[in-house]
Amino acid sequence: MSRDLSQATTYKDKVRTSSAVSRWSMDSSDVDSGVIKDSWGNNDGTINGASTGVSGVGAGEAFSFDGSDDNVNLGSIDLSSFSAVTISLWVKFASLTENQQIIGTYGVNNSADGEAIDVYDWDGNGNIDLAYVRRDSSGNAERILLQIKNLSIGTGTWNHLVATRSGTSASEMELYLNGAKLNTAEDASQGAGTFSKTPCVIGERDNDWNLSGEIDEVRVYSEALSQQQMWKLYNIGRNANWGYSRS
Repeated sequence: MSRDLSQATTYKDKVRTSSAVSRWSMDSSDVDSGVIKDSWGNNDGTINGASTGVSGVGAGEAFSFDGSDDNVNLGSIDLSSFSAVTISLWVKFASLTENQQIIGTYGVNNSADGEAIDVYDWDGNGNIDLAYVRRDSSGNAERILLQIKNLSIGTGTWNHLVATRSGTSASEMELYLNGAKLNTAEDASQGAGTFSKTPCVIGERDNDWNLSGEIDEVRVYSEALSQQQMWKLYNIGRNANWGYSRS
C-alpha cells in the first residue's frame, strides 16, 4: 500500500510557526556533555540523572526519569512570562502516584509567578489529577484539573499532552490529550500561596514531585496553537516511523 508523503511537508510547516520558542527532541543525537540541545532557541537543558537514549515515540528516543531525583533543568525559559503559550510533549508514566511534575517553572518558599503541568491528588481524596496550573506574581493560582481515572491515561503507554493558555484565567487554559480537547476540566482557582520562581524543570519540582516515566519531544510556543495544529503535532509523533519529520 503506498502512502502520500506530501502531507509530511504540511505537518512540518504548520508546527514550526513564527511563535516557536524552544524544542527539545530528547534524542541522544542532541545530547552533548550532559546537555540536551534546544534546536529552536537558546534554552539548552542540563541533564541531572535522567537516562538518555531510551526508545521514544515513533523512531525517536526519549529520556527516562526514575521517580527519585532525575530531572532536566531548562534554565532561564519562563513559561509564565508569555502572554499566551503552548506546551507540547509526549509522556509515558511508569507509575501514576500523586505529586509528579511533568514540566514547570515554580517551587516553594516565597510568592512569585509560575506555571506547570503536574500530576497530584489535589483534594486529598485519593483520586490522581492531571493539572495545568498558572500562579501569578502575588501567588494567586488559576488551574484546571482532570481526574486521570476518567481519562485514557495509563502506565506504559505514550500519550501526547498539550497545554495551552490564551490569557491568564482558568477559562483561557486548555488541555489536550492525543489530539482531542479535554472538556471535563474543573476550574479550581486558589488563593495566594507560597510559591517561588525556580528554573523551568522537566521531571521534578523543587527537589520533590519526581516523575516516574519517560518524556519525549518537548516543545514551547508563545501562542495558543489551534486544535488543528495540535492534531498535526500528535500525528507527527504517532506516524514518525512513516517518514514524517519531527522538526
